[in-house]
Amino acid sequence: MGGRVVPYIPGRLEEGYGLNREAVAALADQGVTLIVTVDCGITAVDEVKYAGELGVDVVVTDHHACKEELKLMLSLVRPKFFIPVHGEYRHLKLHQRLAGSMGIPEYNTFIPDVGNTVNVYKNKMVKGNNVPAGNNFIDGVALGENAETILRDRKALSDNGFIVILLTVRLKSGEILAGPDIILRGLHLGDTFPDEAKEVVLNALKQVDFENVEDIYELKTIIRKAIRKFIDKNYKQLPMILPIIIEA
Repeated sequence: MGGRVVPYIPGRLEEGYGLNREAVAALADQGVTLIVTVDCGITAVDEVKYAGELGVDVVVTDHHACKEELKLMLSLVRPKFFIPVHGEYRHLKLHQRLAGSMGIPEYNTFIPDVGNTVNVYKNKMVKGNNVPAGNNFIDGVALGENAETILRDRKALSDNGFIVILLTVRLKSGEILAGPDIILRGLHLGDTFPDEAKEVVLNALKQVDFENVEDIYELKTIIRKAIRKFIDKNYKQLPMILPIIIEA
């Protein structure tokens, strides 16, 4: 368009939010003849008037409605229940008070937090059970295409813990050279569990025809199923089970 663009970002702490007289004056001194606001300016009536006095036109681009427009909507809709949903907490609180000034009692309003649910009945509105929600903070720069699986595994580990079963096996003969060692992280199943789990693993391996075992993954599956069945029956928990088998 052939214009000279002068970007200006007001300091939130020093100048407050949005358009202000000092910024308008500074831009006018630079020869600016048109100010286009971004996401602010809807209530800056005095500042826009001041800009006009300095010969500066103002175009306001702002998705926020001003107080009188919100009051108009409340008077038209006349809601029985009211939940403000946009802005920071202070904005929600002000919107709630505005609804109160329009005749909506505070007990019929609710300011939700992340994860809150609301149950609305014919004559009342009450807070329901919370649901999992919010930000996921991930330790890892590049998760790649398996991000969903990785996050699901991490969630399972943090919620239920995991059990590592470590042993060394001579695959052709089925001879156990070391272990099984039972390692628990993130859960406690009692002092006797390691010995019980060892017995479960040894009994499961006794049933294996090692001459027909093609690879170590078959043994891992057998051990995992045996431990899972034992824990489900006796402890009613769902830890992640990680058999680690060293082939001799």
